[in-house]
Amino acid sequence: MHDGAVGMMRGNKNISVLTTYADVDSVVSNTSSEASTNALEKSLQNIYANTGVSGQLFAPTGSQALMISIKNDIAMMMILGNKYSRFFTFIINSLFSNSNVTFKYTLLPISYYDSSDYITDAFKLAQSGYSLLLPCLALGITQKDLLNLKDLENNALKIIEKLIPPASAYTGGANIGTGKVGRPELPADQKSQKTI
Repeated sequence: MHDGAVGMMRGNKNISVLTTYADVDSVVSNTSSEASTNALEKSLQNIYANTGVSGQLFAPTGSQALMISIKNDIAMMMILGNKYSRFFTFIINSLFSNSNVTFKYTLLPISYYDSSDYITDAFKLAQSGYSLLLPCLALGITQKDLLNLKDLENNALKIIEKLIPPASAYTGGANIGTGKVGRPELPADQKSQKTI
């Protein structure tokens, strides 16, 4: 061990043996605990900055900082994910496609932390006529499982006839399964004169 390091460590009660392959310097702080805490925080920030990772992933201090950091990491990883998607699409189509059928392999930009938001957004799109598969895939339900589940519920168990949702503009009211559309008709005594 370097002689200077031995001399600096003699008075330190916290270290009994210091083993090193290189010259070392001991930094002893005689300042208050608040100043040493600030020095520790600055050194941690320096470590995270040099590695290119947000310290908010490990010790978040703000309410939105962690989610923004995760979204940034997902965006960076999706560059690689999209390359994998193109590669697997090429391999699958080389092996199994023909003139009538082609395949596309897609990695969805979903993580454990934002899957609920993705499912909610995909469900809103499904309500507007977009794909019903996306919210199911985000939940971990495969296309085959979804079809099997819907066949079981609709054809075998006839759940749509047994579980009737409350009347609303979205569900179409109590007319589900009857072929009638719109609001249920009012009894004659509840109709206005103009309607009659």
